[in-house]
Amino acid sequence: MHIVLMHGSARKKGNSADMAAAFTETALSHGSTVSSYHLNTMEYQGCQGCFGCKTKSDRCILKDDLAPVLDEIRDCDC
Repeated sequence: MHIVLMHGSARKKGNSADMAAAFTETALSHGSTVSSYHLNTMEYQGCQGCFGCKTKSDRCILKDDLAPVLDEIRDCDC
């Protein structure tokens, strides 16, 4: 099973990070693979309402740090 973990907190050593670490450790011990992303360290934009994902592609046409994450989310199990 492949899991994508997205950290939304700005604190890399906060309570959410501790819970995510426990989850990740358990998932790895059961044979899963886990990819982690810290959103606060990435450069990305919100939706621009351009409808490029509806008319030109089936993916967001913005090329920022979030593009590979969205691709991985599409293919993950959890």
